Amino acid sequence: MKQQAYEISSLGFLPEKCLDKLPPPYAHLTPLLDNLSCKDVNHFRSLVKALPDYTPDQYPTSNLSLEEKRFIYSILTMIIQKYIWGDGSEKPLGIIPTELGAPLLILSKELGLPPVLTYSGVILYNWSVKDPNQPVNLDNLQVNFKLTEGADYEWFCIIHTAIEAEGGKVMKQLFNLQQEMKNQNNEAIKTTLKQVTEVIVNTHHIMARLYEHCSPQDFWNFRFYFEGTNCPKAFPNGLHVKGFEDQKIKFRGASGGQSTLIQIFDAFFSVDHVGHGADFLEEMRDYMPGAHKKFIEDFLKLPPLKDYINGSGDEELVSLYLEGVDKFTAYRNFHFRLVHDYIFQILKNEGREIELEEKEKDLYKNSETGTGGTDPRVFLQGLISNTRKVKNIFRRRKGTIEEEAKDKTQQQKFKYRIKFDRKKAEDFLISLVIAITGSLIIKSVL
Repeated sequence: MKQQAYEISSLGFLPEKCLDKLPPPYAHLTPLLDNLSCKDVNHFRSLVKALPDYTPDQYPTSNLSLEEKRFIYSILTMIIQKYIWGDGSEKPLGIIPTELGAPLLILSKELGLPPVLTYSGVILYNWSVKDPNQPVNLDNLQVNFKLTEGADYEWFCIIHTAIEAEGGKVMKQLFNLQQEMKNQNNEAIKTTLKQVTEVIVNTHHIMARLYEHCSPQDFWNFRFYFEGTNCPKAFPNGLHVKGFEDQKIKFRGASGGQSTLIQIFDAFFSVDHVGHGADFLEEMRDYMPGAHKKFIEDFLKLPPLKDYINGSGDEELVSLYLEGVDKFTAYRNFHFRLVHDYIFQILKNEGREIELEEKEKDLYKNSETGTGGTDPRVFLQGLISNTRKVKNIFRRRKGTIEEEAKDKTQQQKFKYRIKFDRKKAEDFLISLVIAITGSLIIKSVL
């Protein structure tokens, strides 16, 4: 496995840097980028209508570099989302102009991504650093193009970008893991476990900083931009590109479930998700760049670290592994808390809490439905439970070891007791012989 083959950089699933200037063939999109965060929806839509008519020559895709394709995919999905949803106060539009939709259909296919706003488009391919001489971290990140003018939106996005950058610190270790297991290099594996656990803890801390500049109330100012297009209530006639009516744009919204990093942590610890959770996470891989999806699939085919540790007989390895699982579980617990604060509690406070009646379960969106289209309560609690269950095999193993140790101790005590009792018996016999001998001597004298 080689990092480059999976489009993995020193920053993990982030590219080393993102483009922020349109290549010449797409310079006509500049006015849209300049007004992407404007509040005047009518003005923005008028700029879309003023675009030159679509022709393959006017909107070329064949001679673009991978970086250019990522960039144009990212901005097209954001422009389309802005065009469709406006300011979120009205029902979304159901037709995408050809000038935006046609090149997106081509580029998304080449990148292995759906033609809709994804986690990749808004998080992976739309950032830059404030100071190139400083590390890529939360305090040095900024969003290149924003769907709103608010600092809350930018903070929400770079929180996730910073998490991805943090994950880049252990990519090399993940690629070396199989060789370490093959060589039975337990010390190197212990180091890897410590580093992965540290990254998960740091990820937790980064996520906790969301409250600093994006309150739960602020979140609802832009949440609709991350919605999907598979909701019959929002799109009763479906969504399609003008001139491509046979290709329905019916996809889930941007979601943290589309992060390759979190699914790789699942694979690393051998977390076995079941039921709806497993189906949803597998579906989310179709919303990842093709190379990243392939990385997860190939990683899952390799011998699991869990099995190696379970058969190693190295209790320190077991302990480090279980500590990592605990920290991963804590991260997921905190994610659930965020969802509670940013969704459930807001709805409850505003008196808009929705009861999930049977008749509503087939709808894509109700107030509590995640942008990825799941019921967050059930989905996230399932992830937490499944992560905890990884420890069960080691609990059983630990119980067996403890019983064996207990039996061994009892056997040693029993052997000692037998040895002790034998010595007492020998001393008693010697004393008895001496006593009898002395008695006979006395009798013979008398």
